[in-house]
Amino acid sequence: MKKTFYPALARVILRQPFMRVGIIGEATKTPCFVHVPSIDLYQHIRWDSITSKSAEQFDIELMEIAAMQHDQLWPELHARPPWKLRVAPRPGFGDEPASIEVIYAYHHAISDGLSGKIFHSQLLEALNSPNSSVPGLSGSILSLKARPVLPQPQEEVIDFKITFLYLLSMLWKEFGPKWLAGPPAVTPWGGEPVNLSAVYQTNVWLVNIPAPAVSKVLAACRTHSTTLTALVHILVLASLSRRLPSEEAKSFSSDTAISLRPYVWPQTGMNDTMQVVYTGQSHNFDAATVSDLRQKLVNSPAKPAAVEDLVWKLATSLKADLKRKTDSLPVDDMVGLLKWVSDWHVWFKKKDGLPRDTTWGMSNLGVIAGTDGTKSWEPKRLVFSQSAMIAGAAIGVNLAGVAGGDVSMTVTWPEGTVDNTMVRGLAVDVGAWLRRFGEEGSFGILPLK
Repeated sequence: MKKTFYPALARVILRQPFMRVGIIGEATKTPCFVHVPSIDLYQHIRWDSITSKSAEQFDIELMEIAAMQHDQLWPELHARPPWKLRVAPRPGFGDEPASIEVIYAYHHAISDGLSGKIFHSQLLEALNSPNSSVPGLSGSILSLKARPVLPQPQEEVIDFKITFLYLLSMLWKEFGPKWLAGPPAVTPWGGEPVNLSAVYQTNVWLVNIPAPAVSKVLAACRTHSTTLTALVHILVLASLSRRLPSEEAKSFSSDTAISLRPYVWPQTGMNDTMQVVYTGQSHNFDAATVSDLRQKLVNSPAKPAAVEDLVWKLATSLKADLKRKTDSLPVDDMVGLLKWVSDWHVWFKKKDGLPRDTTWGMSNLGVIAGTDGTKSWEPKRLVFSQSAMIAGAAIGVNLAGVAGGDVSMTVTWPEGTVDNTMVRGLAVDVGAWLRRFGEEGSFGILPLK
């Protein structure tokens, strides 16, 4: 298998400029990418052995590997590109055929979430068209004489437009006197405050949504003029509302990652190139909305339709909010202001000890294309997770899947920021509600016993 993997991986590397660079000055105000003259693939692939006796236990151990990888610093960053593969053979459980799990981990400076999907698509393509003759590859060493031409940063290829009123509002929010801002709004629940000195540890929990349930949920989303992303946002809201007491968590806030690839010009290679091109949109669930949801949860045993209707209503509203945002891009977007931040280290350090702005963050990679069944290698599932956010959202919710197949949801969180049992319960809630909808056409959301 190693003899197959090395040439296939090398061919992907030669297609992707950001897989061929290191980083210098990461801890300074002026970090830079640097050319790496050679890559030892042996240092970038680790072969793991998981001896679990069940599919459920296998996934738990696989996510432990992913969490451990999230927590690692990138060694020799100046000389070794910051990415790594973890490969684990998966035995067949029940009727499931044997397969291999390939984890692609990478530094966020060289790629965004969609880049991970691009990597797996191109690795599958290379594995299905094997060619052991790769320019510059000798054994595990890939020589790279030519310097890569890196894609330009998003602020150079997207025509961001910032109106005066938007700029003024952002400056006032950042620097305006607090005493003129009026009474503070209820702070959204975000677990423990930011603690930059805490021991860093990522937790990852995986939930699988089977293809039949996915198909029915997507059909219902279309009927309600919403999307899976928006629906999962509201199911997360419902879970948190039932698991956290009202006196502790009166309101919540979330955000959605939005790809900026459609706004890049020129579009050449946008769908095939790994790079960082994204923004986000925040969503606030005020005390009145959360209180209404909690009341309907209390009454759901007698009036189950009321909570179901509210879930769909909120999901439809959130989808409309996202559409307004994407329709307005690239005008008045926060990414258009990033170039004015002179020192990101100082900016993040100012967050130390403050409440988190966001309860959970949502990223949906969409689906990876399947095959027609005639290929030697084909995707069985796509799983996406992110490292815990030190100064960002308390919880990360990530979606990905295979076209026509299952959807995987991971929930990630930093140790000590939120209660582990509560977050695992959140993951179980959302997974169970989506699977039930596939079976019965309703979520079956009930108050916590």
